[in-house]
Amino acid sequence: DVQDDNTVVVRFPANQNIITWSSSLETSESYRIETTAGVDRQEVWQITASPMWRVNFTGTPAVAVNPTSRPGASTTEFQPRAGESVEITAHKPEGVDGATFVFDNVHLQTSVGRRATEATLTATYRSTRGGQHTFTIPPDASVLEVNIDGRTLPITPDEGRLQIPLSPGTHRVSIRWSTDDGISSSVASGATDLGAAAANIRQTLAIGTDRWVLATSGSRVGPAVLYWSELLVFVLLAFGLARIGYTPLRFHHWLLLGLGFSTFSWGVLLLVTLWLFATSAREKMPMPEKDDRYNLLQIAYAIFTVIVLGNLLQAVPRAMLGSPDMHITGNGSTLSQLTWFSDRVDGLLPDAGVISLPMWVYKGAILAWALWLAFALLKWLPWAWRAWNSGGLWRGSLKMRTGWKKKEQPKIGPDTGEA
Repeated sequence: DVQDDNTVVVRFPANQNIITWSSSLETSESYRIETTAGVDRQEVWQITASPMWRVNFTGTPAVAVNPTSRPGASTTEFQPRAGESVEITAHKPEGVDGATFVFDNVHLQTSVGRRATEATLTATYRSTRGGQHTFTIPPDASVLEVNIDGRTLPITPDEGRLQIPLSPGTHRVSIRWSTDDGISSSVASGATDLGAAAANIRQTLAIGTDRWVLATSGSRVGPAVLYWSELLVFVLLAFGLARIGYTPLRFHHWLLLGLGFSTFSWGVLLLVTLWLFATSAREKMPMPEKDDRYNLLQIAYAIFTVIVLGNLLQAVPRAMLGSPDMHITGNGSTLSQLTWFSDRVDGLLPDAGVISLPMWVYKGAILAWALWLAFALLKWLPWAWRAWNSGGLWRGSLKMRTGWKKKEQPKIGPDTGEA
């Protein structure tokens, strides 16, 4: 029974050991709990606080703090003696101004075809409240599908603005659209605005295998075409080789030679360069006087020439049938699929782009270069033959090299017939 002084009188019937009741208190920032002095009983207090409250206890020390099934909540236990008390103060922290909506992962995949471009935006977001959110996609885009947590929604854009419903929690949204822009010398992912801050943004641009990639643009962590830096180094090297004048090749010869080989095999270019220097050395440097060493050098030069010609016969047709190696690297990018990464954006995605030409342009350039190389070889091979033949193709006779001697026949005497 509740008395006028807010005390409760509990009466235990015979053979009953436990009595339970529930009550509530008005919301307050402080409470005081105390035991009655001089009463012969033992009390146990267990106080559970919600995670949204910050609770402090003063007075009788707690004997245990136990976790509960609710995340962030705990139960504090007291075992006071007669006359002891506990002061409880609780306050709710004030909210901090900040975003209620954010994207955790974003992937924009753009596939460029001959007559149209298709893009798919996949994003994972977290929101603390429901409502509407607006995406901005290219104004001329036709939305093919809007999918939220596996459910397809019939949503159409209004001048590039696409509104989707938001729900509290973590969710996944996917938007797929297409435009009439086909492949050209310069393509980009298109202006896409998420409308909110985002982290871990990945952009993929697929242009197919029938394009010759020349350059890329976009975020700092993305694909890089290293071919042009390598070619610049070779141009300086070609200028130096022409200035040395050790071979009859001039600067434009070295430059054309490097322009062709650099797109498919630097190794074969190195072999041809070494062969040209070896030919010039065979023509200008004095040869050994000993026949054995001279013949050994002749054999080595002939074998080296065969190796170089064999590599040319294999490499040039392979270049005609294959794709140029532009030394594209970064984020696992390849010749046909380029990938960029941004750690954070405020909403507008970086414009990822690529400059390319049709593959037939490369094939035609390689064909013209191969014809030039064929005519150049028609001049270099006679020069190589004269260099190899200077001083003679071979020294010494076959009889001296093999140790073969003519066997003497016995002579028959004119009178006796005896040897």
